[in-house]
Amino acid sequence: MPAARSILPLSAATLLAACAATGDSAPPPCPRVAFLYGLHAVDELDVDGRALPVRAELSAIRGSCTYGGDAIELDYRFDILVEPTAEVAGGRVRVPWLLVVLDERGAVVARERFSTELEVGRPGERSGASEHLRQTLPTDRARGPAWRVLIALDLPEDEALANWEASRF
Repeated sequence: MPAARSILPLSAATLLAACAATGDSAPPPCPRVAFLYGLHAVDELDVDGRALPVRAELSAIRGSCTYGGDAIELDYRFDILVEPTAEVAGGRVRVPWLLVVLDERGAVVARERFSTELEVGRPGERSGASEHLRQTLPTDRARGPAWRVLIALDLPEDEALANWEASRF
């Protein structure tokens, strides 16, 4: 039995040395992808300067990234949900949202506006869609994990500031 005990530690050491020799290691973490707090939900949707009685919310970020050379490929999905609080004429609503990419210093590398058109049901009924975000970030595996990708509802500036201020406390 003593011989078996001495072989196990040697086997584990040999395995670890083999892994280190091949250079195999886990890929670096993905950049942080998150909703901008306070700008992920509104109780009234502003569309073209008119307030609609529709609650809009961004939720459920999921996905991954792949490093290759001097770029990171992001492949993420998230949901956009709407719920009318009163009747909405036309039965459809456009939900504007934006994507902001920050580098490791916090400098804006990219900013892009989007919108998703959704059908709305009767008051109190939720509906939504899943958005697919595929983005290539021009950075390497050393700097990439410190980058951030922020997703937010694209609100008028005064409303965005008010929502952000209200959510801070």
